[in-house]
Amino acid sequence: MFVLFFWSMNYLRLWVPKHRYPWLYYYGAVAFYGGILWGLIKLKYSLDWDNTLQEYGYLMIFAGLLYAYVNMLTQDSEIKLRLAQFASHDALTETENFAAYTEHIKYLFDDSAKNNLNLSMMMFDIDHFKHVNDTYGHLAGGPRFARSCRHGHNGLGRQ
Repeated sequence: MFVLFFWSMNYLRLWVPKHRYPWLYYYGAVAFYGGILWGLIKLKYSLDWDNTLQEYGYLMIFAGLLYAYVNMLTQDSEIKLRLAQFASHDALTETENFAAYTEHIKYLFDDSAKNNLNLSMMMFDIDHFKHVNDTYGHLAGGPRFARSCRHGHNGLGRQ
């Protein structure tokens, strides 16, 4: 029974985000399995219907509160991840900005020294790029610069 419940919840976790009212699906699964569970408890311990329904009601209240709490935590985490990405990467090129680069390269140098690993670094310059921006404007130069950065990432691989 518990295996089916956890399998169902995992299935819902993957399937539900595509639907409009995800809480309804979770609440339905909890209501179904909770009803079966409290029905079995009622039979095993010979509980009266008042106590069984009261406990089932508490289960449903707890399930609703738990869903709301987990949903708030998930949304908060997603917002923090987006903010961290925005703060550490350039919007046009999607490459790390100077602060992120400095932190990352410091980690690589420290790890290389600590583990006695070889480390090499490459930088490249886009010739006459200022001329492109000055002649055609930033609206034309920006996409070309972003494409150059993507070629660099694709050719060298991201790590």
